[in-house]
Amino acid sequence: MGDGSMWNKRTDIMGSKGPYREIITKAVCGTAKKNLVYTKFIKINEKHVPDKVLGTSINNFELLPVAAEPLSHKQTGVSISGSFEVNIWYSYDSDRFTDLSRETVKFTEVIALEDFDGQSLNELDARAMLIKTPQCKAASLQNNNTVRVEIELGIYAEVVGETKIRVRVYSEEGNEDS
Repeated sequence: MGDGSMWNKRTDIMGSKGPYREIITKAVCGTAKKNLVYTKFIKINEKHVPDKVLGTSINNFELLPVAAEPLSHKQTGVSISGSFEVNIWYSYDSDRFTDLSRETVKFTEVIALEDFDGQSLNELDARAMLIKTPQCKAASLQNNNTVRVEIELGIYAEVVGETKIRVRVYSEEGNEDS
């Protein structure tokens, strides 16, 4: 009992820094949510003078790979880009005929992270996902065969990086010499 073997065993468990260990792991280092609103002017076929907009739909949403980028020395953001197709159904020739106009809309945004702690040990990985599908909020006829369309969508972004956490190490029960 007085041979010091228990002390050596406890030092191995506790380590030289006391009863704590540092663990390197991947963790979410910052997040952001943002509703994006776009106003687009879509040109209708020149052969038709539209009488009214009958409906709209948004299809083929695509979100391209994202990247984390510094916005200032204290703030980081996520660069997001993608596209979607706007379809406008309209009537023309005194409402006797209908047609469909399509246009692909491309977008690029940088969303500032709300709670970025800046404690990552290496390069950051960014992710983004759609949390509110694109919706047409308004569509109205304008001059020159143009339809004004207001589109809203929601994006969630997060940044993941390696970070250190400290955990307390407990010795096994019943192994202590008394």
